[in-house]
Amino acid sequence: MRRRQSRAARRGDAFSDRLDTALLPFFGPAQVSHIHAVGEVSDEARERERRIRTVYERVVGPDGHAYVVERDVVD
Repeated sequence: MRRRQSRAARRGDAFSDRLDTALLPFFGPAQVSHIHAVGEVSDEARERERRIRTVYERVVGPDGHAYVVERDVVD
């Protein structure tokens, strides 16, 4: 038999959910890795980043949103 939650407990859960939602833009999601860890960047990662930056570009549309689009090929 499952026990029903009291009205106060349900209200507390709702308050907690609203509080979490309100603070998320300021504090972001939980950090699950070590925040001060500095890892070595591999040559593969550098090459991938270079390739991405040469193939794609970031543009801002008329609505103000940023989009990543493929660069035009110039012959």
